[in-house]
Amino acid sequence: GRAVPGLLGGGAPRMSRRDASSGREAAVVASGKAAEPSVSSSSRQRGAFGTSEGNGSKPAPNGFSKAVKAVHEAQSKIGSGFRTVGEKVYNTRSHLFAGAIARCVAISIMFPVDTIKTRLQIHGADCCTPMQWKQAIRWPIYPGVSSSLLGQVPNAMLVYGSYELYKRELSAAFPKLNVTQVRLLSAMLGDVTGSVWLSPFEGTKQRVQAGSYPGVRKAFAGILEAEGVKGLYRGYSAQVVRDLTYHAIQLPLYEGVRELWLKNKRKTQAESPTSQARNAKPQQHLAPVESMVCGAVAGAVSGALTTPIDVIKTRLMTVKGGHTTIQGVFVDIVAREGFQGLTAGLRERAIYIALGSAIFWSCFEQSRMYIDKRIGQEKHQGTGR
Repeated sequence: GRAVPGLLGGGAPRMSRRDASSGREAAVVASGKAAEPSVSSSSRQRGAFGTSEGNGSKPAPNGFSKAVKAVHEAQSKIGSGFRTVGEKVYNTRSHLFAGAIARCVAISIMFPVDTIKTRLQIHGADCCTPMQWKQAIRWPIYPGVSSSLLGQVPNAMLVYGSYELYKRELSAAFPKLNVTQVRLLSAMLGDVTGSVWLSPFEGTKQRVQAGSYPGVRKAFAGILEAEGVKGLYRGYSAQVVRDLTYHAIQLPLYEGVRELWLKNKRKTQAESPTSQARNAKPQQHLAPVESMVCGAVAGAVSGALTTPIDVIKTRLMTVKGGHTTIQGVFVDIVAREGFQGLTAGLRERAIYIALGSAIFWSCFEQSRMYIDKRIGQEKHQGTGR
């Protein structure tokens, strides 16, 4: 009378889902028909929302999961990109720090000449009378030096560090470009990289040098109060044109003269009458004096050729109430003073740039070699060799 477990109403025994499925598959095989997958209503419901349909199939991503996956991939690429850029910048650290050291030394030594040059350029074609010279060399001779250092030292790091980075990247990305084209493009890109930082400090320095303000702090405050942030970038376009032209001439020219000098040294070494000199390691670096000569040549040429745009930039940054565009200042100078007005202070600028470039490149090469040597020693110690 008591029901036996596994029996329903005393009838046939219960079958598990696996037994039932096996029975159906056996029946289908016996009938010779192809087996059709059994899809439950819950499976169909899940399939409508982009998940698995049937047994053993992988989930099909829906719109939300695709968006999440895209975000993760973008984050991964951005993170990888930042790491890659960071590594590339880190690999040029010797050029970054060498540029900062060399620019600091060059400015500290040559700033008085820069002050005299700025004061003389204000007079245009009427420049350089004995009275103007007397006014130009008046004390203080270091006005605005703090603004110059704040602008020029980071700018040197950006320009010369990125110049080396751009050379590597352009050579890899555009193998058909020759060495001169790579250097020219790298110099221009490097200058644009540093120009945004430099402009406010350059304009402030020149206004202090010209006597418009008594000091850097008052100059910054006065410019911001009178003209706003835009006033800090007055003459920015002229500065970019000047520096683009200057670095596009100076950097490739310096490297070209440097390579020519090294080539001549190696040739002299190979033709030496002593076997010890011939068998020695080929020359890879210039002596400090040799770097100074190469730098002076590159600086004098680039400084002289960029004097007209430097005159325009000085007028834009220092003359209040005047023209506010390169074209306007250019037309005004030519109309009032003739083309000679564009060459005001050319000799002084060429000498200034030549001396500054000689000091800069000598310090740059020595600093870079020292930093590279220290990096090599650290790597050697790190490998335990």
